[in-house]
Amino acid sequence: MPGAEHKRFVFLASLLSLAPMVCLPWAAGLLGAELPWAICGWLVLAVAGVVAGGWLVSCHGRQGNRFMGALVGGMLGRMVLTVAGMGAAMTSGKPAMWAFAGGAVAGFLPVMVFELIWFYRASRKDAARV
Repeated sequence: MPGAEHKRFVFLASLLSLAPMVCLPWAAGLLGAELPWAICGWLVLAVAGVVAGGWLVSCHGRQGNRFMGALVGGMLGRMVLTVAGMGAAMTSGKPAMWAFAGGAVAGFLPVMVFELIWFYRASRKDAARV
């Protein structure tokens, strides 16, 4: 059962991942990219980031190797989804590939930066308790 910290992380990360969606249609139009592929790239990595980050939060501070397993599993999941999405976009041509890549970056960066800040603050709290 997810704890309050897990739910808070997932809610805030999900909210933050929506921020690039404001600019994505404009950027896709400006670059002449295909918007559906850009949205697909954003969706793949935003969802993967929120899920992997939530998994990390739920494992943080527990004994054993759960955190390391969540870290490696989250990274592998993101890589597999990125490669699969990029492969599908490549079959549609170069504009779709670049659109997917741009959307993937827009989905990855905000969630990853939020995740880094979250765990930096969590480690500072843990250090203050000791």
